Amino acid sequence: IAEAFGSQVVLALAPNEMSVPLDPMHDLVGCIQVKDFVKASKILPEVLTLSASEHYKNSDPKSLLKSQTIEGTEIRYLEPPVNRTGQEAGANPARKTAFYAILENRLITTLNKETMRSVLKNLKNPSLVDSPEFKDALVTSGGTLGSVITYVDRGQFYATGFKLGAAALENLAPRDFLAAAGINLNLLPSPQAITKHLFPTLTVVKATEHGVGLS
Repeated sequence: IAEAFGSQVVLALAPNEMSVPLDPMHDLVGCIQVKDFVKASKILPEVLTLSASEHYKNSDPKSLLKSQTIEGTEIRYLEPPVNRTGQEAGANPARKTAFYAILENRLITTLNKETMRSVLKNLKNPSLVDSPEFKDALVTSGGTLGSVITYVDRGQFYATGFKLGAAALENLAPRDFLAAAGINLNLLPSPQAITKHLFPTLTVVKATEHGVGLS
């Protein structure tokens, strides 16, 4: 795994036309650095099959592994078995199906196909900053950008990252491994216990003739 994947991890929100109000998890996107595309493409289905065998012991794990092509890229996911009532059999009701795709040097994961489709489409489109129109406009306006203002809601970032991390452990890590590592998901604190102590920050960066100002 260390040969296939790197240590760089990025979490972001990617709102799209199918976004669900007041549900940031719907638009959550996780990216992990891929160092070897071939090895990563081989390992991903193996890990998902292992996860299926752990969480759905009464089903053939290979039959639960599904793939689909979206925006020219193969995505993989687990399709939970259903019982006679049409409900997921033997699964945690709180667990959400994650979708995975490897595109160039990154492994992308989302919690629904709509967000995955939007992310893949945007990544394959040319960047705005590389377009001739943007470059011409930048030269015409003086050749430099103005102030950069960054607003960070640290509470929301923590809550979203916490939920994604807990979901990743719940979905991918076998319970025996978690127990051996001394991890009990039932003992994790609620996100609200931490987020009430976190406050938003506003950062302004501006380049002047005296240097770069940060406030």
